[in-house]
Amino acid sequence: MERQHHKPDWQAPALLSFCLSTCKARTIGRHAFYNNLDGSSVSSGSYQFAGWPVSQQQVDITIGTAFAFLANSCLTTAIGTAYVQICQRDVRGRAVDLSTLDALFAGQSGAWTFLTRWYLFRYSMLALLTLIIL
Repeated sequence: MERQHHKPDWQAPALLSFCLSTCKARTIGRHAFYNNLDGSSVSSGSYQFAGWPVSQQQVDITIGTAFAFLANSCLTTAIGTAYVQICQRDVRGRAVDLSTLDALFAGQSGAWTFLTRWYLFRYSMLALLTLIIL
């Protein structure tokens, strides 16, 4: 049987690069936002938002939390993309049981696979990415 040559796919590396650069930009934006607020006094006035009184401090915290959430979601997407790519690389060209394949792809969402010895030693890079995601 002749070995098939797989053409490199550009979509996964592009998604990974986009997510990492977006995560970096959002992290820098959050840092710059909080640096801008550093040393400024908190106003005592409140605004009306959808009928609720909201202080300027609540708005500032909400903006900072949104920056952090968006950066975290981009980082999680990048790590998940890398995880799937490494899974595909590790199982390509060898016979793998369906239960092993199922456990590898379930490693992203649960710690039970992460705690098994075969996963830690045979797929150490995937174990590291699982530790970062969890």
